[in-house]
Order: sequence, then structure tokens, then C-alpha cells
Amino acid sequence: MHIRPAKSDEGAVCDELLTRLIQTERQWEPNLNEDFIVTNNYAYRLAEDGTLLLVAEENSEVVGFLFGFLSPSPVLKRPTALLDALFVCKEHRSKGIGKALALRFREWVKEQGVYAIELKVMSQNTTALRLYESLGFSEAKKYMQCNL
Repeated sequence: MHIRPAKSDEGAVCDELLTRLIQTERQWEPNLNEDFIVTNNYAYRLAEDGTLLLVAEENSEVVGFLFGFLSPSPVLKRPTALLDALFVCKEHRSKGIGKALALRFREWVKEQGVYAIELKVMSQNTTALRLYESLGFSEAKKYMQCNL
């Protein structure tokens, strides 16, 4: 397994993986559109300052990705970072790929002087919760919704 920044021509591959992530999350959020396909989301984000798109490669195939970015605020003394999306293809899970992606992101944000990394995770996604907890994440805020 090899973790590296995505190349400029890999935006579409990451878009496909984000589509798969959204489809996976439908089991916990029925309001997600099952027909939605992500297109042209990451191609332009690759060049943005303060962002990082990582890919995990096995045998020259992209099998996972992580997208995150810096989130400065005038209210805060130091910026935070948002781990926006993390996905590993089902057949490549339980090999430490998600953890390796998150640790590489952590290294990058530390270099940026970030105070903390924030993320949102589906409350019912126990596998992801275990991963994030093993990396030192803990509940700091509650994100709540009221279905109508």
C-alpha cells in the first residue's frame, strides 16, 4: 500500500470513490439521493491552497482516498482542519488503509500549525467511529438534525 497526494488527473477517480461513499452512507441516511453521481468535484480542488487530497494505492490501483482542508476562523487563535471525506473500497478494508490516510493527513495539518482536526461521521457507522477513536478523536460537539 502506498499513500500519496492525488495527481492532477485523478480527480475523477476520487469523484467515483466519493459517489461510493455517499451510496454506502444511504444505509444510515435515507434522504441521500441514490441516483446522485459526483462529477468534477475534486478536479478543481486539487489546486486550491489549504486542501489535501490523498489516495491509497495498491498494485497501481487507487483503492481509497481522503480529502481535507484547513478551516481558519478569525474567532480562533489557530486554524482547525476538516477531514471532509475518507473512503476505502470494501474489498480493501481492514488492512490499515483508512488509518494510514488519516495519519498522513494529521502529519500535513500539524505542519500547517493546526490546533485540531474536526470531522462528521454518521452516528450509526460503528466501524468508522472505532477507526476515529483509535486515532485519538473524541466527541467534542454534537451535530443534530430534526427530520420533518
